[in-house]
Amino acid sequence: MFLSLNKSKAGIEITPDRIRSALISGRGSLFFIEKLADIELLSGLVRPSFKTENITDTDAFCGFLEKACDLLNTKRIGVALPDAAVQIFLKKYIELPDDPKQIEEMIEWDISAALNLSADRIRLSWDEMGSGADGSRVFLVALGMEEVMSQYEDVFAAAGIKAMILAPAGLNRFNFYCRAVPESGRVAYLGMFDEFVNIFVFHDGTPIFYKGIKKGHLSHQGGSAID
Repeated sequence: MFLSLNKSKAGIEITPDRIRSALISGRGSLFFIEKLADIELLSGLVRPSFKTENITDTDAFCGFLEKACDLLNTKRIGVALPDAAVQIFLKKYIELPDDPKQIEEMIEWDISAALNLSADRIRLSWDEMGSGADGSRVFLVALGMEEVMSQYEDVFAAAGIKAMILAPAGLNRFNFYCRAVPESGRVAYLGMFDEFVNIFVFHDGTPIFYKGIKKGHLSHQGGSAID
């Protein structure tokens, strides 16, 4: 989270029509925007998808990416991907092994079986988010297809940039606000953005519901999902 920065951090956000880049510095509980760039992309160059590669022309995208990152003076950058490129799940388990590696293998097997995907085609990250009322342990899981994640990593490497982390934009935005979620009671977080709407519901600080809805599922009239 940016709120605890003690040095400059660089990040970019990729959307279907532009790349936004920022250099942020922090001091104590404050943060400061040092540099910003907003580069418009060619129409159709990025087509967010969970199952298929997102970038239709990697050479052209690489040029836009270099331009967006030129002002940041760093080659190590955090990346916010289009929400449609990653799926988010809440998973609950009553019994778990003690070894984190075995936990990851269990979650991977569970999700790959549910989606009928082989484990070598997916990439996931997870974070334990608390306990449910039934004593279960609740996990937030981000899932990407290997070919989609690899394409993004490859195009960053071609531009001479190290992608330190790949995460969906909606989850990154939630991380910015998550400290405001109270530890008691029931509260909802609603993230409304042009391409996607994210909804979290928490009970006593533990997530009990998540839903992500992309623009095309909200309206076929075009425009922003916010509308």
